[in-house]
Amino acid sequence: EQEYECSFDAANLGAILGRWLVRAQTQGRIRKGVFDAAGSPIEISSDIGFRDTAVWWYWQPRSDGFGLIRCDADSGLEASEWISRIREQIANIGARLGKIWMPHDARAKTFATSHSPMEQFLDAFGSGIVEVVPRTDKFDRINAARTVIEKCHFDEDNTATGRDGLSEWKFIYDEERKEFSKEPDHTWASHYGDSFSYGCQVMQERKVAEKKQEFDWKKLLLPEQRTMDQLWEEHEQSLSKAARI
Repeated sequence: EQEYECSFDAANLGAILGRWLVRAQTQGRIRKGVFDAAGSPIEISSDIGFRDTAVWWYWQPRSDGFGLIRCDADSGLEASEWISRIREQIANIGARLGKIWMPHDARAKTFATSHSPMEQFLDAFGSGIVEVVPRTDKFDRINAARTVIEKCHFDEDNTATGRDGLSEWKFIYDEERKEFSKEPDHTWASHYGDSFSYGCQVMQERKVAEKKQEFDWKKLLLPEQRTMDQLWEEHEQSLSKAARI
């Protein structure tokens, strides 16, 4: 596709989610205006790091899948700075915050602070909002990502960098052995893939009921339907007409 069809969206060799992103594009699931102000609260999945890049995907569960509202990433920020940034992002979106899903290493303390990122987020948002993603094998997360991405609708502008990261998240192909690596290549893109797959792991259990539309009882009123007073008046007029005849 890249060489003969001039398609630069074609999946790279070993790409974990490349073909699924191409499919999302062709199916019109990458567009503007994905956020539903009247929809479900936003949930956030993360892959956090201090020296490495920390990545946050903003999810909105919906009846037809999931809206990926935003992808935010940066490096060198403390947990307290991310807390302020997340609050600002939620306010800018105009959304309600549902849950923040943290990876297991968020429980670890660093030399820079006596409290782990998990503890700081719990203090800031509360135990009902901050949760840890259940521990699973990385390949289980990858399989979850390949399943859930089929139901994802991406905001065209606010997830552009995140989609680039997902496109570049891949296994390395060994030309001599003619096989792929057992683990995804650890590059800048792996942070985007890990954060997204953490979200997919918990989102695959989500079921959002379709909105029930209130029945319009006026539709039952036929155009010729009349009130009792109108019917009585018509009855009197018909008797009067019969008497004249």
